[in-house]
Amino acid sequence: MPQICKSNHAGHVERRLTGLDSDLDSIRLERSACDGMANHNEESEIDRLFCYGSLQVPQVVREVIGRSPDGFPAELPDYSPRRVKGASYPGITPVAGESTNGLVYSGLSRPEFAQLDDFEGEPYVRELKKVRLDGGSSTTAWVYLLPTHKLDRLTNTPWHLESFIQNDLAEFMRRCFGVFSAGETSDNSAEEPGRRP
Repeated sequence: MPQICKSNHAGHVERRLTGLDSDLDSIRLERSACDGMANHNEESEIDRLFCYGSLQVPQVVREVIGRSPDGFPAELPDYSPRRVKGASYPGITPVAGESTNGLVYSGLSRPEFAQLDDFEGEPYVRELKKVRLDGGSSTTAWVYLLPTHKLDRLTNTPWHLESFIQNDLAEFMRRCFGVFSAGETSDNSAEEPGRRP
């Protein structure tokens, strides 16, 4: 093959290979985008929430989403509940070997998650975590967490649901929702509804 033909042939082959590489890159990008969409769709379809704080109390969750869904006992491994500084509600912090008890609510709708997000407010973020159910099986559920750089908002004081119900629930309901227990009356000094976990 004459030199000119060889170089033209080589250039043609190189252009075809470059075109194939470009096609492969396009296919990879499309596949990656589809995978990302699939993951996003899977996440948006998860209708379970693991609650470890005040949302375990039926009247609290009812005030937030307008109903009290059935909750199933569960635990989040390698986290521990701590009181938030200056508050009666908790956040959780990573602690290897410990676990946080709570409830999993399922069948929550997108509007209900929007209401829950608003209730939780800043600084909490909703993330997916594996939680263990009572029977030993596990499931993926949304959990409200403090970002790592905001864990300094937690005290070293463990948080317990029973203590919260006995000592803090009435005041919590009054401050967050303007709900008064029997015998209480409004003194018109109720704070704005708060956002609590």
